[in-house]
Amino acid sequence: QNQNQNQIPIIYDKYIIRGDFKSVDIAHQLLESHVLDFQGKSVIVPRYLLDAIIGKKGSHLDVLEKEYGVRIKIQEQIAGDDIDLIVTGPSVDSLTVVNLLNDEIAVWERNLVSVEVPQYCVESIVGKRREHLEAFKKVKGIISIVIIPARNGNTKWKEFIICGTEQSMNTVRQYIIDSKLKAEKVARMSVEQIIDRTRIGAIMGEKGSKIRELERLSGATIIKLPERNVLRLQGNPSQIIKVRQLIEETIAQFQSETTKVEIPRDKISKIIGKGGSNIKALRKACPYTSIQIIQSENNEIETSNSSEINLISYVEVGGSKTAVEAAIKKINELISEQPKLFKGIKIPQTLIGRFIGKGGKNLKEIASKTSTSINVGRETDQDDMVDLKIRGEPNDVEKARSFVAERIRLLSTIDTRYESL
Repeated sequence: QNQNQNQIPIIYDKYIIRGDFKSVDIAHQLLESHVLDFQGKSVIVPRYLLDAIIGKKGSHLDVLEKEYGVRIKIQEQIAGDDIDLIVTGPSVDSLTVVNLLNDEIAVWERNLVSVEVPQYCVESIVGKRREHLEAFKKVKGIISIVIIPARNGNTKWKEFIICGTEQSMNTVRQYIIDSKLKAEKVARMSVEQIIDRTRIGAIMGEKGSKIRELERLSGATIIKLPERNVLRLQGNPSQIIKVRQLIEETIAQFQSETTKVEIPRDKISKIIGKGGSNIKALRKACPYTSIQIIQSENNEIETSNSSEINLISYVEVGGSKTAVEAAIKKINELISEQPKLFKGIKIPQTLIGRFIGKGGKNLKEIASKTSTSINVGRETDQDDMVDLKIRGEPNDVEKARSFVAERIRLLSTIDTRYESL
């Protein structure tokens, strides 16, 4: 016959009853009721309480069997980590034993001591050969110490379940806590965590104030890497876990906002810059914001190609209120900057070599002093003159033009004096 998984397997014997019809019927009914009376009853025991429930070498179960005339069998569950105690015997007696066992389990559950530890600390606590764990078990009054997966569902933690007298359990609990603290001091690690760039400002705080607070609360070290939104977290595993929780809580409380800044289409090239240089510099200067150039179709674009520039209508800035305001201010400064000025000057071909100097020394000196860019063009067809192009801010270009004019005047004077000799 099919047996349920929770029932004890039954081996059937065949009995032959002989006699008159009435006597056989009565004997059959009595025998059948007696068999049913001995059906097994199951008690589920958590594995970490098994030693406490059965007693040393099963002594507690032996006492129950003798006192109530039942049999108790220990049986592993097919699925799960618990243990089944199968109690068979007269119905009333077996039920009494089942109730007693369930009461004992409930008492132990209420009074046992548990300690949760990170998984990386377990080997240090129990010892490489479990010698520390065996020493814990020998503490007077300890019945059992079992290590199980943490019941809070955290797969990276283990739980020590301690059964025994109150004093012995507290003693072992303190041993485990001290060992855990020592293991955490030895184990240090470094991990990198990517933060949404619109929220990195919330983690940093004003002048790094929030980072200092998170370091104080967690004991970990937080380093802002050159990448705009990457943090390096350093500390022991518990500190890393703590600081990550604090970072998540900070981000959850952070109020981010997004603002769209309308940009005149003839000015958008100032935001992008040549080869995207200006937008890159803007993002670097505003590390706690997200700055995106958006097309009218909401497609991102970062190119100075004129045919694509005409499609752009606004810049989207995201982050904290303070960070967004600072980014918008810089965007407006870029737009309002005076255009670069180009100035062309013609220099006699006969003077160009001495004007430039060896290796371009004189030219570089003027460009450096005036913060301009100076390029020498090709010789022109008129009067053997060479074009000199100066590019920069209007005031800087004018200074450079003055330096160039003065240098040409001096060179021309020298040539005039030389010719008069």
